[in-house]
Amino acid sequence: MTSAELDRVSRIIDSITLSQHNAKTSIVSAEEGRVICEPKRTGVVIMAFGPTSKDVTLFQHDPAWEIWGLNNGYYNATAYDANGVLRADRWFEIHEMHAQPADDLIWMNKCPVPLYVADLNKAREYGAMPNAVQFPRERLQQEIGIGSWWACTFAYQIALAIQEGFTKIALLGMEFGSPREWVMERPNVLWWSAYAAGRGIEVVILKDSTFMEHPYAYGMHYDHEKLWCEMRIDNLMEQWGYARTPEGKDEHDRYQAGLIAALPKNTQ
Repeated sequence: MTSAELDRVSRIIDSITLSQHNAKTSIVSAEEGRVICEPKRTGVVIMAFGPTSKDVTLFQHDPAWEIWGLNNGYYNATAYDANGVLRADRWFEIHEMHAQPADDLIWMNKCPVPLYVADLNKAREYGAMPNAVQFPRERLQQEIGIGSWWACTFAYQIALAIQEGFTKIALLGMEFGSPREWVMERPNVLWWSAYAAGRGIEVVILKDSTFMEHPYAYGMHYDHEKLWCEMRIDNLMEQWGYARTPEGKDEHDRYQAGLIAALPKNTQ
């Protein structure tokens, strides 16, 4: 991004205001990743970017629910309510800092709600980040007593929701369209969702979601089930192959160059 574009991003983020329906969160210990909400809410919406993210409107005005955003979702209209104010109670940016593009670094430094990061000390090398907190992965594993399968941010979020005692978890916008998302992330989120459900937590999946889609029952509709799976794999392989074409490689190289350009000068 050009300096003018980054300046525009910075001004947009500065203009963001928080919804009156946001939870009253406070950071108890940034180093230990301890955040509290008073009064405690019983449900949490974990937001991705797929089509069903639009249904967040069902939860935005409900005082029983927190809403958790992630990554560059501050660009998405679904992060804001009908009045254009940010309806998000916590944010998650669980990536190594060297992979953060310049606009996301601006967001991380200005994020107005608690912001979970992978490495708090490293994050602070990229700015003050006053609302950043360490994501407490090791503590979660100890307190939950199970789980070391972390293939995506959603897994971290579900585990945190379990540990904090939420009784309802709504998963929105989770379509898992890319090869890595389908092969690695989707099974990971299914596992954590099932584990949450097994602990008595209500896992809310909206009817239009493809997250748990498997339209044919194995053994009952064998040929159709087999064909559906083969078509799904063909689609994934087509996407995977694109990355190995000259066009796909150029796109990947441009992305990498953008990441490198966004790094602070003392790290290049």
